[in-house]
Amino acid sequence: MRIKSGSLFQAHQDQWTSKSGYLNLQGSTQQSQKSKKKGNKAPVSKRLPSVPSCWIDGAWQETSKAGGMSWIIKTAAGEVLCRGSSNRSHVCSALMAEALALREALKKAHELNLQSLQVFSDSQVLVSTLDAGMDLNEIAGVLQDVKSLATLFCPLSVVFIPRVENFQADTLAKSSLSRLLNVV
Repeated sequence: MRIKSGSLFQAHQDQWTSKSGYLNLQGSTQQSQKSKKKGNKAPVSKRLPSVPSCWIDGAWQETSKAGGMSWIIKTAAGEVLCRGSSNRSHVCSALMAEALALREALKKAHELNLQSLQVFSDSQVLVSTLDAGMDLNEIAGVLQDVKSLATLFCPLSVVFIPRVENFQADTLAKSSLSRLLNVV
């Protein structure tokens, strides 16, 4: 697998190479520095043409340790294929809620038989962690699941976007969290 703009899953590069795909991570500082060194200009649009897209978000409440996760999957033309959300207790952090949202979105995209996917997240920490190929103890188990699921897509792109561009997924995640808190 060709890994573009980052070293995500570097430890599993042999496994990735055996899959005929490529992973592209955009939006991190590391990506920008690499592009400048190579003389590449930043893309005008973050959207990959003819690739389905997915917006994810996680909401978290520290006092209750509850999380709400959401995903919105769209066709390359922008038509909504699926909106989903989930919630759970015992979520250790906002980062964990974001990682859980990514894992659920990848599962749903696979259920929809999507072959490629571009994921948009407003979690700079999550995107940077993936881009750097780091393993954070806090989300290590979920990251292993994400790495495994990522092999199912060719290409897979994870892109950081500002929170204002992720309004729909943000609202859905907060609503999911609210439903859990109102039950508890």
